[in-house]
Amino acid sequence: MSNEVHKNQKKNKKPRKKLTWLFIVPSLLGGAWVVLSIFFAVLSFHIYSRLSYEEPIARLSFQKQQDKVYMANITTKNSNSEAYKIFGDQWRIDAQFIKLHAWANLFGLDALYKIERLEGRYKNLQEQNTLKHRAYDLSDQKAIQIPQFLIDYNFLIDAEYGSSTYLAIDESKIYTVYRTQSGILVRQTADPTKAKTGLMEQIIEIFKP
Repeated sequence: MSNEVHKNQKKNKKPRKKLTWLFIVPSLLGGAWVVLSIFFAVLSFHIYSRLSYEEPIARLSFQKQQDKVYMANITTKNSNSEAYKIFGDQWRIDAQFIKLHAWANLFGLDALYKIERLEGRYKNLQEQNTLKHRAYDLSDQKAIQIPQFLIDYNFLIDAEYGSSTYLAIDESKIYTVYRTQSGILVRQTADPTKAKTGLMEQIIEIFKP
């Protein structure tokens, strides 16, 4: 009788082992899938953040002196604020730019730049060709300097070119110039010191002839 019970116990042990593996294998596969999903999510975020990385390099505001004449206040990275008189209804900033290969960006290296020029411009082409115009050299500003040997021999460099951006002048705006991995761009925000705080003032401004 005892031998039969012992045999039955052995028979019952085999299905339990199979059932255990049936739970372990899917659990391992599920865990591996979760780990891989997290890994690729982190990798995708890293790639996106590096290739879309932006850095503010200049900040500008304007005060109108007379029709199409403005005083531009500009602060570049690592420099004090400077004021320049510009002519026109738009402004433009130029920079020397060195774009690196995308794989270099992924390893933490960023594009190189040097701000070179600030000038006013006119939206109307005839005014641009006939009215007063002035440009200013900003290359002596202490932005990131680009060693010549990097330009000539660095295998990290993809291309070297000029990059510029321009926008209409609005005294109520603050303009921030950003360095991306492929050039410069500008974004504008409302100047809090010139924002209208009263509802009535905003309504009057809307219907103002």
